Amino acid sequence: MQMLDISQYEKIEFGYSVAEAEDKKLQDYFLETSYWRNLKNGQTDILIGQKGTGKSALYLQLSNHKLLLSDKGITLLEAENPRGEVVFEAFRQHFSKAPLEEKLLLNDIQKFWKVYFLTLIVNQFQSENIKEDTIKEIIKLFEALKLIPAQKNLKRILEKVLDYLGQVLLLKIFQPKLSFNPMNPSLPEIGIDIVFQEPKLETKIWELDEILEIIDAYLHKNNRTIWVSIDRLDVAFQDDLLLEKRALKSLLIVCNHFAKYENISLKVFLREDLWKKILNEGLREASHLIRVEYIKWDESRLFNVVMRRILINYEIWGLSLAQKEAIEKNKLQQEKLFYQLFPLQIEQKDTFVWILSMLTDSNHLCTPRELIHYLNQLNILQIELIDLGESGENTMIYSEKALKKALEDVAIAKFRQSLIAENPELTQYIALFDDLSKSVLTIDDFKEMLKEDISKESAIYIAKKLAEIGFWKQIGKSFHIPNLYQIALGIKKY
Repeated sequence: MQMLDISQYEKIEFGYSVAEAEDKKLQDYFLETSYWRNLKNGQTDILIGQKGTGKSALYLQLSNHKLLLSDKGITLLEAENPRGEVVFEAFRQHFSKAPLEEKLLLNDIQKFWKVYFLTLIVNQFQSENIKEDTIKEIIKLFEALKLIPAQKNLKRILEKVLDYLGQVLLLKIFQPKLSFNPMNPSLPEIGIDIVFQEPKLETKIWELDEILEIIDAYLHKNNRTIWVSIDRLDVAFQDDLLLEKRALKSLLIVCNHFAKYENISLKVFLREDLWKKILNEGLREASHLIRVEYIKWDESRLFNVVMRRILINYEIWGLSLAQKEAIEKNKLQQEKLFYQLFPLQIEQKDTFVWILSMLTDSNHLCTPRELIHYLNQLNILQIELIDLGESGENTMIYSEKALKKALEDVAIAKFRQSLIAENPELTQYIALFDDLSKSVLTIDDFKEMLKEDISKESAIYIAKKLAEIGFWKQIGKSFHIPNLYQIALGIKKY
């Protein structure tokens, strides 16, 4: 393959590393995995994935297939905007003012999820002008409760639901309670009785299961199914970790409740670390959530992701559309093209294997997000090297020097925007590694770094927490920082 000039490099695009930014171009890159097939065929209700593993891409792909789903009798309703403004800010403001007693708040948030999903369905029915008597009665009820806004956007519907809940769930008063302990009558015990405002009769719709059963029966009779999908839960409550935990725990409990309906399904897209936090703190209903799938990426799938991005630029590589389509179906042809663009080996490793080894954390996780970011940064740096006259006698489209230099920005972004941003409770310990010059430490080394009067057991506990988030890995009695974070910390340099 002939070398490119700068104008050709400038035309190369590998797409965005964040699915929400890709919009309609996502279809050109999208890899049809078993995760997607199971999702679109209705075999998955809860999809769990680490940040950057393609969870939101699947959510957007589902949204882009509304018409095809409709042909199969499936109506897809979105409970959160696939892109743009997150609508759950109003939810956070509402429930952050609620009582802190966990059971009370969990029950209230469960009611919110049920009323919200139900309101989305009824708003859809009202838009369709359904004539079925039972559905018409439900629509009239929701209209009377002002749960059907004139503008049917998610923000307005959510606000209407919260307004309604404000009428029936808000506390009327905190009533002081005075009592005496017979064992010590001189010391009175002061407490609080929580008294709720009694809702008016016409505002009560707590027969939610009954309403849902009527809707489910109607859908069954008419060979219809409704899916309600929700994603972006990691940013919906990020400023209130306690509320986030309770909101997500309540959502999973409601998912379990919805499982009994044959023609109504929730499709929940959830980040794996949030899922694990909820399970670790206890969720009895988890054992009943059976249609759960975890997104995992192996070397073969990741290679396919890279090649699909590369093949978007098929004309620049001198390929015809027919050749592009043939290569997409043949892994040997994909490998042949890849090694026309990249050197065969770097540091005595197959180049793609080397790239993965540089971008993988200690939990063996390398995501499509990091790979796509890497490709874009690689192209920018190759242009820069050509501008500076440093491309040398390179016969590849991308040189070893560019491949190495591109790692730094990706590693720093992963370090700052994922590792630190998502684990604020461990930031003070991660900060201790800023001036470190070695990548392997014993627990005694780490205890000394802490510079506190801390026990060895406490140091081990913190070290294991850092291992859980992928910062380092315990091998024998030592902890090893992976290449990705060595580069971010400046321990490993190119």
